[in-house]
Formats: sequence, structure tokens, C-alpha cells
Amino acid sequence: MSNGSQQYLKLEHRLTLLAWLNSLLGYSSNRELLEDMKQADEGFDASGHSHIYHRLLSRGSKVHIPDSNLARYDENIRAHLAAVNARRRQARLQSRSEEDTSAVIQALIRADPTLAAVFGKGQTIKVLIGPLPEPEPYVGKQFPTFFRIRGEPKAGLVKACPLNRTCRVEFETDATNDYFSRSTDPGRLEVRGAPTRVGTVHLWNGKALLRFAPPASCSPGDQLRVVVLVSDVSRVAPFESSFIMSVEPEAPPLPPGPPAPPPGASLTGFPNISEVRREQWAMHGFDEISAVELKYGDDDAIDM
Repeated sequence: MSNGSQQYLKLEHRLTLLAWLNSLLGYSSNRELLEDMKQADEGFDASGHSHIYHRLLSRGSKVHIPDSNLARYDENIRAHLAAVNARRRQARLQSRSEEDTSAVIQALIRADPTLAAVFGKGQTIKVLIGPLPEPEPYVGKQFPTFFRIRGEPKAGLVKACPLNRTCRVEFETDATNDYFSRSTDPGRLEVRGAPTRVGTVHLWNGKALLRFAPPASCSPGDQLRVVVLVSDVSRVAPFESSFIMSVEPEAPPLPPGPPAPPPGASLTGFPNISEVRREQWAMHGFDEISAVELKYGDDDAIDM
């Protein structure tokens, strides 16, 4: 058996690193983490963050990672996943000719009346082959020119919210990502109305996400008006947005968590973490998709 296989089995048996990660996220075991993550949807929302990221934020003080770091980790994962998917799409497209790809799509449309109705009949579909265009980087403004509810209906936004849940409202703006968090001339956000804001403002690439909870004193059927005001030193009057929270009866309780795990591996210390910069990649056999390397150091400790 190779030395690498021996290390893998030993790490799998001890689970030291996994126990450390679980403790930072507020879980007692990997099973508890996986069970809890079943409550989160797959993919990313309009703010660019994953639903798992929002699930972790909802745990509050149980998570021992600052919100800003958690958001940065989540963005790194999103960017890495987007890059991997882009390379896969490009490889699939380059593996066949433009004529073959067009013929396949044309055959699908001819065989499916729904697709034919969407794309039209008698049209030739052109399929782009080759490298995909790079997404344009987001460039925000230090002092935004708008901050409003995203996709607000003409009649106004009405958000349904059970008594024992929160509701999410998305905003759009042209502000920089650090508009509310920077130390110099930050933006200020004020909420008026009976519902309370839950958590912090999550602003990323022009999308801001806020969560609200109904007050304990309200009843199903109540219509509560919420006003959100955003201002900074450059503005005479704040940006003003409003919506109606429609209070609904309590939603069914979430399923109970898993039973307490049996005694097992315990966390004895943090691993030694060493950052590897791009100019050092060759020394470790890293490339653009490498993430982390685990190996045993002195005294049987884990090095990263």
C-alpha cells in the first residue's frame, strides 16, 4: 500500500480536520452538518451567494467564522465552480464541429413541437464554437445613484411571511460591495415599521439581500408596511423603498435534528496552515484547480 493511501486511511479514521471544520460551523459531527444542509436549496440566489451560505448565516452565533469571511469563502467557491463549468462547456463544444451541433439542435426542434414554437420554424440556428466570452467585472460606485427593490411590481411588493419564519427581500443598486462595511463614509440603512430586520445586509455585485421577521405581537392576516431608507454623506434625501409583509399562520416545524453522535474522535488542535502562492505552485504540483494539500508533519500533526 502506498504512503499516500496510508495517510488517507489514517486521516479518515481520526477525522481531525473534519472535526475542526465542523466546530467552526457550529456542528458536532459531519452527519449533523449534512442533515442540516438538507434544509438548504441547491445553487445560488440573485445576490450571488449560495443557499448553503444563507443557511449557515441563519445559525447566528453557532458559526465561529465572521460573516465577511464566510461571504468571501462562498464567493471563491462560486467563482471556482463557474470556471470549472465554463471549461467543461468549452471542451464539449470544441469536441464537435459547428455543423454537427447545429444538426443535433435542429433535429431536437423538429421532433419537439414546443421547442419549434419557441424558436420558430424554418430558421437556421447558429451555434457558437470556441472560447466563451469572459464575464465583465462588476464596477460599483462609491456613492450609488439608486437603491431599490429588485423587480418591484407596479402595484408594490407584497411578501408573505409565516409567523415563525422570515422573509427575504432583494434590492438592486450600483454601489460598491463594501458600501455598508467600509470605514470611511459608509452607507447607512434604516428600517421603519413593525417587522424587524434579521442579520446583516449582504451586498454583492449590485444585489443586496435583507431578511425580515414579523413581530411577536402580530396575527395571521395582518398587513405590515416596511420602509427601508438608505443614505450616505453625499445625499440630501435617502433612497426610500417600501413593501407590505402579509403575515400568515405558522409554518410546520422543521424536522428534528439527528441524535447526538457516539463518542469518537475529538479535536485536539488546529492544523498547521501554510499559504502557497502562485510562484510556488510547481514545488507542490498545484495548478489552477488545486485547493488544498494535506500531509502529516512532525509529531503526527496535520499540515495544510
